[in-house]
Parts: sequence; structure tokens; C-alpha cells
Amino acid sequence: NFHNLLADNQALFKAPSSSADWRTYVEYVDSMVLDGLYNTVHGTLSYLLDLADAKATVNPDGTPVRPLVEGKMALVGEQIVFDPAMNQESSATSLLDQLGAVANKIFAVGGLIRRLTKSSGATSPDATVAAAAVAAAAAGEVQKSE
Repeated sequence: NFHNLLADNQALFKAPSSSADWRTYVEYVDSMVLDGLYNTVHGTLSYLLDLADAKATVNPDGTPVRPLVEGKMALVGEQIVFDPAMNQESSATSLLDQLGAVANKIFAVGGLIRRLTKSSGATSPDATVAAAAVAAAAAGEVQKSE
């Protein structure tokens, strides 16, 4: 893990924890980890948005686009019924619930790695990744695709 690698590097460099140079190095490595998490979350959300593009019929590699989710619409009496339900008014799991669960799992990637710097105030980049530019970029992508 990153913490063990940093400890090994600190021992190899014989750098004291209180050294300004060492703290700068740790902050640099921490920012690289956060950038990697950002790119992971952003790339995954972008991929999902590409799959949800109703106009796309062929992937960049030439394979046909497969649906991200499947929904059915039926006329039952005088009502249109969707399966899965399109909103949370139904007691069954809705399409919105399913997509929300996928998005939450993607954002939870940030919780898998503890922050390297203590100055950030957070032990996990989960809050940082979810609350920072990832959410803004994802929201912007979703709005552009509508």
C-alpha cells in the first residue's frame, strides 16, 4: 500500500517526518493518488454516459453498442407501465434507484485508500473525490448529454 511505500522511501532517504521537504513530497504523492482516483471515477462515469447515448449504434472499436439497462413499457388497460419503474413512486426498485446505486459504488472507490497527508483533515479521499471536481464534471457531462 501507499503508506508502506512512503515509509520505505522515508527510510531510504533518511528524511525526518518534520522536514518541510518530506512533507512537500508526501503532499505531492497524495495529489498524484487523488488525481488517479479522479481519473478513475471520471473515466468510469464517462464510459457509462457513452453507453447511455441513445444516438450511438457502434462503439469506437466497431462493436455494436449494447444497452446499459433494459426497460420495458407496456400498456395495461389505460395505463402505461414501466418495468423497472422509472421513479421511486413504485415499491419495486426503480431505474433511478439502480443507476444511483451504480453511481454510489463508483464514488465509493475513493474510500478504498487512506489519505497520505494528515494536513488534509480527511483520512479517506472518498469525501474529497466525491465532493470535488468529480461531481461537478460528472454533472456537467450529464447535462451535456441531455
